Amino acid sequence: MTGKKDTTRQDATDANSGLSVKQDAAIPLLLAGETVSEVASALDVHRSTVHRWMALPEFVATLNSRRWEAREASEARLHQLQIAALDAIERAVENGDARIALAVLKGTGLLEGKPLPIGPAEVKGVESQVRDRERQRELLGVMLGPDVPATPR
Repeated sequence: MTGKKDTTRQDATDANSGLSVKQDAAIPLLLAGETVSEVASALDVHRSTVHRWMALPEFVATLNSRRWEAREASEARLHQLQIAALDAIERAVENGDARIALAVLKGTGLLEGKPLPIGPAEVKGVESQVRDRERQRELLGVMLGPDVPATPR
């Protein structure tokens, strides 16, 4: 693809993201796990163009934003599956499945005398816990560097 002309600047731009049409089209391909070469081929641009896009703050921010959206959607689906799984476990226990009942007890820590942890019940304790988490995220952000978000949007 060395003969491909870079028409990025000539492409129309999306008013919301500030990305060109081809840049915007690259995002879902990258999210789907396509390689830079595969993205370049699909969009009829040189792979160095895709690499250049991946260095643009606007492109990276949009890519990361869509990654967060995908993660949130996946977490919502997993939450629904958890509910269905709990319903299935409840039915199994109610039907006398001792193996499942034992697994539930082990999973909750009740057999070892270690109940699931519960956070503070006082507002000040919760506020302190939130501050501690924020400090941990800030430290994580410093350790990861400026290109990796330490916290979700």
